[in-house]
Amino acid sequence: MNRLWTEAPKLPVLYLHGHDDGCATSAFTHWTARVLPAGSEVAVVEHAGHFLQLEQPDKIAELIVAFIGSPG
Repeated sequence: MNRLWTEAPKLPVLYLHGHDDGCATSAFTHWTARVLPAGSEVAVVEHAGHFLQLEQPDKIAELIVAFIGSPG
């Protein structure tokens, strides 16, 4: 987590990380998962880098809808 954060999030979080991210390695994902609150979900998205929402839009949409629930 960012060193400037004073505390971990209190609400469930969907944390998505691109497997091929060149800015921040996906190897840190398990450490992030350890500080997220109950109900949070973590996924490393294959064939995606730092801009995973642009590189794998269908997969990202699927993960978001699964996390928050489909409308209706």
